[in-house]
Amino acid sequence: MNISRPNFMWPVLIIGIGLFLLLVQIEVVPEAIGDLFIRSWPMLLVIFGLNILLGGRIRYANWVILIASIVLVVVVGNLAYAERRGEYRNDYKESRLEVLPPEIQSLTVDIEVKSTRATISAAPSASQIIARFEGSTESDVKIDLTIDGTSATLTITETTSGVLPKLDEVGRGTLNVYLPANVPIANLRYLADDGAMTVDLRPLIVQVLDIQLKRGNMALYVPTQGQILQDIVRVENGNLHMFVPDNDTYLRLNLREGAEKPTFVPELEGAQYELLGSDLLVPGIANPRILLRVEVDGTFIIDFSAPS
Repeated sequence: MNISRPNFMWPVLIIGIGLFLLLVQIEVVPEAIGDLFIRSWPMLLVIFGLNILLGGRIRYANWVILIASIVLVVVVGNLAYAERRGEYRNDYKESRLEVLPPEIQSLTVDIEVKSTRATISAAPSASQIIARFEGSTESDVKIDLTIDGTSATLTITETTSGVLPKLDEVGRGTLNVYLPANVPIANLRYLADDGAMTVDLRPLIVQVLDIQLKRGNMALYVPTQGQILQDIVRVENGNLHMFVPDNDTYLRLNLREGAEKPTFVPELEGAQYELLGSDLLVPGIANPRILLRVEVDGTFIIDFSAPS
């Protein structure tokens, strides 16, 4: 006599789904996990089809179907998050426009962002500060300007909650910062986790420069006036393209120990630069106008052509 075995999978699924939804409602399970679970409801159709196809034909078919379905949900969820994290979003926006009073004699800029591409350049008006951010709702951006006597400080900080966000809250951001050309920038500090960056300092007066990019490529346009001394540009996982005006701009670059000589565009003759240990002098003179500590993991190009 054949004794039919009860199919326990559907009762277990119903009980499990009910308990899971209850945990989501009482906030024991993170909202993002609940959101991903709800998005995965078509998996029930897959389970139903596999149950009809394999049930009773292979041993432990119910367990195989459950485990395979869970693994598939996890894999698809990771792929969905990875793809969404690579997209630039505009669901969340922050901006600020200020005109500095005439008594301001110096400006400090301090920027910390996450997965954000950025552009820093001169403002249309000589005394303007413009900062615009757009990204996903995962981000929270604060743009603050404080004035103390004759000094001003612009602070831009991007933070996230630290918990797993819902899928529609994920994405990259875009930051555009425009700085006044008639106010010396005492300190320009920029720290980013990931994202391409363009820094056009040609019309600006920058005294201290500290740019650290953990991942992404950077285009840096060297100022055409003033001096930059004992500062750092660090690109950990990316390339640096440095544009240098050829009108009496002398460089002294302190390269990472063991780093290769950068590529020159156009190519320089040996007499046009000097390499002293880890210091690169272009041209080989004793008193450079631009002195930078440069650390680049990828390709480093020094470009003397005239970009538009």
